[in-house]
Amino acid sequence: MAGTDPIIQFSGDPTLIQPGGCVRFCWLVEGVKAVYFHAEGERWQEHGVSGAGERQVCPSQSTTYCLRVIKPDDSVEVHRIAVKVQAPPETATARLFAADRLAVHAGECVTFRWHVEGAKAVYFYAEGESWQARGVGRVGEQQVCLFQTTTYRLRVVRRDDSVEVHHVTVLVQPTRDANVIRDFSVDKASIHAGDCATFRWHVEGVKAVYFHAEDQPWQAHGVAGVGEQQVCPPQTVAYCLRVVKRDDSVEVRKIAIRVQSHPETEVVQLFAVDREAIRAGECVTFRWRVEGVKAVYFHAVDNPWQDHGVAGVGEAQRCPVETTTYCLRVVKADDSPETHFGTVRVQGKSSTTT
Repeated sequence: MAGTDPIIQFSGDPTLIQPGGCVRFCWLVEGVKAVYFHAEGERWQEHGVSGAGERQVCPSQSTTYCLRVIKPDDSVEVHRIAVKVQAPPETATARLFAADRLAVHAGECVTFRWHVEGAKAVYFYAEGESWQARGVGRVGEQQVCLFQTTTYRLRVVRRDDSVEVHHVTVLVQPTRDANVIRDFSVDKASIHAGDCATFRWHVEGVKAVYFHAEDQPWQAHGVAGVGEQQVCPPQTVAYCLRVVKRDDSVEVRKIAIRVQSHPETEVVQLFAVDREAIRAGECVTFRWRVEGVKAVYFHAVDNPWQDHGVAGVGEAQRCPVETTTYCLRVVKADDSPETHFGTVRVQGKSSTTT
């Protein structure tokens, strides 16, 4: 409407990130000729966007992002948001290494947790064990069941190959009936779908030992008193160590493996038109970027999409004579479709779509 000031809203969050982190920008602009979103130093002419949109960016260094708006009178207004990328730590740091209990009775279990940043490698092991075979992730947890007082160590190898070692001692108090299960543990209590975890156990002085998933019949899963087994569950499940003692009494220990789903990634990274409103005879440019799909189609909404296959990254110029809606149709890897729409309004003409 003539005489009405344009609406310009522009935000980004967060503006302070770690290396590898991302920022989501959002904007809403009305009553202007054109809008461009770009990093400072880039050619703004190549980065036209629609009046309402959002964009995720993951800069490797501190960068200022601009929303450039061309008003109806051809004057320009630029809004800027600076994103600061913090420098990575130069040396490894053990933010956390602790056990949930420092004193237990024989046969009871404790959970160790650790969080290490900036390390080349991390190892978690009991004193007296070979650390080389006990590599773990930089952030993790592990449950161990103790029969005697034991010191556990977290060995951190820094980027310059220097080493720091942290230790926690768990005091085991004797009980009148000593437990026959000396150890039952797993190297990873939380995994992603498709990953595996390794269980280890040490049992002495018993009649029989069984290791099985909680929903399986234990009778078919007899094992030796000392052993290990790799499991790759598709969903969260508890595993059991079932021990039959010499007096035929039974003891069962359980450890649950939590299986996390892999996050879905966004396949349509960009679909935008440089202008949403034109006069008859003028043209617009659509741009898109799509990743990890089987096929991509760009077409007017009333045209058959099968005849308009395009590359995953591209642009197309269109000069509609009347208001027209265009589609970006994506066929994902699992054959499911995803459709995005963009409408170009031609002033003085009626719409071809409702």
